[in-house]
Amino acid sequence: MSSKQLESILGRVTSATPKPQPRAPEPAAPPPPPESAVVTLPVAADKRAKPAKAPTPQPRKAEPERAIQAYVPVSIAKALNMRAAQEDVTVRTLILQGLKAIGFDVPEEDLRDRRK
Repeated sequence: MSSKQLESILGRVTSATPKPQPRAPEPAAPPPPPESAVVTLPVAADKRAKPAKAPTPQPRKAEPERAIQAYVPVSIAKALNMRAAQEDVTVRTLILQGLKAIGFDVPEEDLRDRRK
């Protein structure tokens, strides 16, 4: 196929991406009012002072997560699933609670059920 044939075929095919639409010209900003029309009024101070708001604590950045896999006896896996269903939490939450109980540093935010 020659270059001219290819150009002819491509010229008849519609583009997969839309062509940019020409922008309408933005309206000009209104001219500023003449200085004689501007009146400055004194501002009365508010007698009731508003209490300063305490800065809200920044949420900690979510640490990346990694899946782990462990082979456990079938009875333990069943017990974990049953306990999670009884307590209406995830197996992940149960495992993190157990790790926290034996001394691992598990933030409270990670113990929260993310399904709710």
